[in-house]
Amino acid sequence: GQSLFLTEEGMDGVNVWIALDDMPSAYQGSMGVAPRSHKAEWRHRAYEALGQNRTQDGGKSKEEVIRKIQLQTKSDGKPKSKYPTCDIAMVDAEVREMAESTKKVFDLKRGDVIFATRLLFHRTLPATDDGIRYYLERNVEHLSRYSIRYVPGTAQLPTGWSVEWSILDDEKNAGRSLDSISSKGKRLFYPQVWPRFDPKSLQEELENMAAALPDLAKQAQT
Repeated sequence: GQSLFLTEEGMDGVNVWIALDDMPSAYQGSMGVAPRSHKAEWRHRAYEALGQNRTQDGGKSKEEVIRKIQLQTKSDGKPKSKYPTCDIAMVDAEVREMAESTKKVFDLKRGDVIFATRLLFHRTLPATDDGIRYYLERNVEHLSRYSIRYVPGTAQLPTGWSVEWSILDDEKNAGRSLDSISSKGKRLFYPQVWPRFDPKSLQEELENMAAALPDLAKQAQT
């Protein structure tokens, strides 16, 4: 899932998607993007359908979030979709088709990077049947990538309940800016990387945060 950061107009931030394996477009397994979808007329309809409006604070209670998850879950407890939080086809097939009609898939080599505005619609693409055979013939059982999200420190977390790590750590962080959370919190959930940063300090903070994740994950399940 993607973290919901509320930003001022024109300060949306950047998503960086780094391929750690070769991913030919014919076989998929990478990421598809819908160019200029962050300005498409249908985007607000998509926000409403997904309950993920990244331009307005639509903070929800824990009960509302759980109710949404239950609607996306079968009676046996398995998700109706492999990507229930991202697959808009479950809730608005027409909007899904609008996004798919403009979809771009790139031939990616290991080390290639896709830069996009954070509000661009995108989704993971499962490998095709031919792709699965192609990857297995090359002893590639899992395709790897690394994602980074850059946003201004003035970006705010929405109010309401969330499984955002910093909110699980301290529920008072809901509604605060990332700068505020970073300056007052005991963990650096949102390290500053521009205009400058200390690599040694950053590594220490990342290790500190990683050590806390198991406990935070347990909180998300309660």
